[in-house]
Amino acid sequence: MKTLGELVREYLPDADVDEVEHVVWGHTGYPAFWNIPADGATPEECFRTQLARYRDGGGREMTLCCDPEGVSRELHKHRTEP
Repeated sequence: MKTLGELVREYLPDADVDEVEHVVWGHTGYPAFWNIPADGATPEECFRTQLARYRDGGGREMTLCCDPEGVSRELHKHRTEP
């Protein structure tokens, strides 16, 4: 199994450690927001799809594959539950 850095470098061969972290945490759904089955059948396939979108978009901001309202509801729920 490849590391996240190895996967990022398949799509961005010149990425240094800082760029790898920036891409993983800022431009993909890692570790939880995957659009299965639209982006792939597994988290790795979804991650690869998101990396390709980032690379092909020239590094521009991308929308994460998730339901922002659903995420907001879950965050609110966890903040208000004892």
